[in-house]
Amino acid sequence: ADLYDGMGEDGVFVHAGAEEAILNLCLAALSPGDRVVAPLPCYQSLAEIPRSLGCDVRSWPYREVQDGAGGTRWFLDPDELPALAGDRVRLIVLNQPHNPTGALMTRAEFDAVVAFARRTGALLLVDEVYRRLELDPADRLPSVCEAYENGVALDVLSKHAGLAGLRIGWLATRRVDLLDAVAVIKDYNSICASGPSEVLAEVAVRHLDRLVARNRSI
Repeated sequence: ADLYDGMGEDGVFVHAGAEEAILNLCLAALSPGDRVVAPLPCYQSLAEIPRSLGCDVRSWPYREVQDGAGGTRWFLDPDELPALAGDRVRLIVLNQPHNPTGALMTRAEFDAVVAFARRTGALLLVDEVYRRLELDPADRLPSVCEAYENGVALDVLSKHAGLAGLRIGWLATRRVDLLDAVAVIKDYNSICASGPSEVLAEVAVRHLDRLVARNRSI
């Protein structure tokens, strides 16, 4: 919880990796027919689990555009959201920094997505598993759980900490009621994460800056 501004312990829920967290959140929050907007391409579970639950999944495509400095960048256009979301969007998905392109929204682009989600009341799930590995830390976006009251941040120790074998991830959100619903699903799934992994994960989080600095240098 201390990794996020203004977040209490009840706003963080540990899972056995990010994959379980995605599954449990979708099972708890989505119903058949719900509109879900997800980037294309994306980590497969972010789109396919909602689709398997009968949701109406709309693809939000990344496009290669000129960056103004003679090069190109991968761009996810916030202006496309209204047409994709319609009037019944339940969940908007982001992945920042993006896998597989490495794209990172500007703060203005990110704020535009948050503002749209707020107007529609949609949940905004941001896969933040590569957060902290930005080429320039000055470009780092705030966690969605800090920026939006209906934002859900997904993180895991596999990427920025380089500790995939621990299988420890988490959801962070101010929507404690949503985490309560996720906990009910988890009772029928893994029940709990590995105790030894949680102990080692606690050690890792206490030294996260050092681990991230090493992995950024690599």
